Amino acid sequence: MIRETSLEIDATLRQSVVQSELRQARRNRVRYIDCLLNQLEQLNLEDAPGLPPDLRDELAQFFSDNGHVLGRAARGSLTINECMDALYDVQDMLMTGGDDEDDA
Repeated sequence: MIRETSLEIDATLRQSVVQSELRQARRNRVRYIDCLLNQLEQLNLEDAPGLPPDLRDELAQFFSDNGHVLGRAARGSLTINECMDALYDVQDMLMTGGDDEDDA
């Protein structure tokens, strides 16, 4: 009886740790999206003609890693506004928990 209870407690604890790690990973991705959005907003405020190559590559990789359609777009064709919209799409997915299977 004590052994069964101990095993059940261990299983519950492991499940709790996994859930906590998933939530933390999601929060980290949301923070990263916020950082990217901030960079894009700064470019908008500066009336930048386009994306700097390093940011463009970083965004393209992020979209690819997160299964967004812009991950398959030609990197040179990415615009500030469409990247911002795509980041909000990914953020919405994270906030609604739509990627739990990807984190596992």
